[in-house]
Amino acid sequence: MSITNKILLEWRYQLPAGYPQTDSDYHKLGEVLSEMTDLDAASIQRIVERARTGNIITEQEDVDTTIDDKIKLIGLPENINLQILDIYTKLSDLEKQEFNKNFKTHTIESYFSSGYKPFIKFYNVINSEKSTGDMGFGEVQVLLAVRDSSPGGTAQHDIIMPGGEWEVKQIGTSKSANQLTFRPAKVGMPQEGDLLYQLREFYRDIVIPFAGMGDPLSELKQLVDENSYNELETFVTILTEQFVPYIDRIKIGREISYVPLNNLYTSFKQLNNIFWKTSLDSDVQDTRLSIKSKDKQSTYWISDDDFEKIEKGADEETPVDINIGQQIDNENSNIQVWFSRIKRSKFILTPDTFITELNSIKSKLYDEILGLITYQYQKPGIPIKTTREDWSIVALSGGQWVFGFNKTFDSKYTFIHIQS
Repeated sequence: MSITNKILLEWRYQLPAGYPQTDSDYHKLGEVLSEMTDLDAASIQRIVERARTGNIITEQEDVDTTIDDKIKLIGLPENINLQILDIYTKLSDLEKQEFNKNFKTHTIESYFSSGYKPFIKFYNVINSEKSTGDMGFGEVQVLLAVRDSSPGGTAQHDIIMPGGEWEVKQIGTSKSANQLTFRPAKVGMPQEGDLLYQLREFYRDIVIPFAGMGDPLSELKQLVDENSYNELETFVTILTEQFVPYIDRIKIGREISYVPLNNLYTSFKQLNNIFWKTSLDSDVQDTRLSIKSKDKQSTYWISDDDFEKIEKGADEETPVDINIGQQIDNENSNIQVWFSRIKRSKFILTPDTFITELNSIKSKLYDEILGLITYQYQKPGIPIKTTREDWSIVALSGGQWVFGFNKTFDSKYTFIHIQS
């Protein structure tokens, strides 16, 4: 039995004669409509007036018409409205009742709790007339359930609320339900100065020149004391095994999974131990004197003592005697200059700079939104409630930084779990 027939049956059951005879009988129809539907007062009055003139409601006619009007007020494209109505008309009477009772009544909190349930069948509704990315799965479901919600535009996030914006994402894929991730589109694209660009600089100044050395261990041994050879060998092994293999990935900057990112972070910490907790670099000098005249510039080695003489003698009239060492023909290729850059690298000096930069990338999204509404691919329509701390930057894919639900990643990937 349809909801319309149920309304008519209940109304007639409450009438003394079983059919309307007096004005109060039509008032009774209004009471029944108030009890059995979530129609507003104006819609109920319109139906009652039609009944007075003998134009009694037909099956679903008026209830569905008011739903149509309400859906249009959301402000969605017409093709989406038609999809919603098509699904609605195929719901059972009980499902329609739940839809009507819950339509635009929920807060975000109550939506996460159980308010999503009457709208699960609308999860797959997206804009069929525009390219993928215009509207994602689950957005319509939120708009039908949450009061005061409206769709975002191209310059906004997915759901607009009076207090701010929310992002809606489907996480996971058909291939894997293990690591739950999503890409945040425009806000997730690498930007000048972020971690990718800083890694490129490290590779340009350190890793690529290292990869071009014929026998790096032999060349570097001349710069350290014999007692430091073991540390030097470890240093060369780390660069060879943990940095050199990723040269192309860093250059292209489109696909860097969580495995190499974790390896890089771990390796920076190992290099920190070598350079700052051993005496490996104790014999490496990096004191240079650069002289520039018009369009010429020359650089020479000087001792640390001579550097102090220059520093103390500045602005003094008394001449300073210093010994000028060998000229440095090419600072970019000079192995001693290269070696000294290692310990000055901020990633080696402070490895957790790596984590700070990842958190900065995450903040670019979270500083713009109130929160995320996520759905797992394998459980469509059931929203997952998360906090900012539940997410980490786990990879770079398709030219975008990837957000990962950190609870779904193995604890051995340290760089993921310490971001929070």
